[in-house]
Amino acid sequence: TVKDEVGHLENYSNLMKKRYEGQLQVTIDADPALYQKELPKFTLQPLFENSIKYGFYEADQLLLIEVHIKPLPGGWYILIEDSGSGITPDKVREIYRQFSHCDKRLKANDEVINMKIGNLSLSNLYIRMRILYGEGFSFQIGNRPQGGCRIYIEIPDSPNEKKES
Repeated sequence: TVKDEVGHLENYSNLMKKRYEGQLQVTIDADPALYQKELPKFTLQPLFENSIKYGFYEADQLLLIEVHIKPLPGGWYILIEDSGSGITPDKVREIYRQFSHCDKRLKANDEVINMKIGNLSLSNLYIRMRILYGEGFSFQIGNRPQGGCRIYIEIPDSPNEKKES
């Protein structure tokens, strides 16, 4: 559940704050009304880890990471933003190509367990969410205007309901 994932993320973020003493500031803001919503295990932690892994770009930098889980009309969203170095357009294109490849394999009922996956944690998460929510969820990754990376996942209350763009 969201509650489980938030609990794991709070524990993990506390460890990382100790490891990066004074260089990591974390905000986790989850609406308790969403605590019973289903989420695949290890959804939040790998996204958070990516913010740390790719976000630091200077030795004395303060990295801010914000995690928001909030309701929307007809659904809810997960937003993870960091103040780090951002993501290159080529990397974004590569990630979306990988998601498209995952979709094709899933639609063809191809085995996804043994497929070679680039961007392993993102693709793994994308596949698990696609299986759980069908085509109803959306996954967006890019840069924030003020710098840093932004991941936005929108999930409908009805799992197979397509989101309108």
